[in-house]
Amino acid sequence: MRTKWSKELVVKEIRRLYRAGEKINPWNIQQYYHPLYLATRNYWGSYKKAVRAAGYSYARALKPREATKWSKPRIVQVIQELHQAG
Repeated sequence: MRTKWSKELVVKEIRRLYRAGEKINPWNIQQYYHPLYLATRNYWGSYKKAVRAAGYSYARALKPREATKWSKPRIVQVIQELHQAG
């Protein structure tokens, strides 16, 4: 099924990918999310402008995301939070 892209959907997808921990640099998006990449070029003329429309700086998109630092106390805390949330 093909996605019917709109400006709003493009922005929503860039934000979703970022929150999910995906790299939102242009190379990764072009390689793995090519229809999204094409939609950014179609609506904004460049991927850089689409990233800005999603509320991120382009410099942030180019930087690799830092991995979460896990310690024993942090692991216990997250498990307890998840348990309380059901």
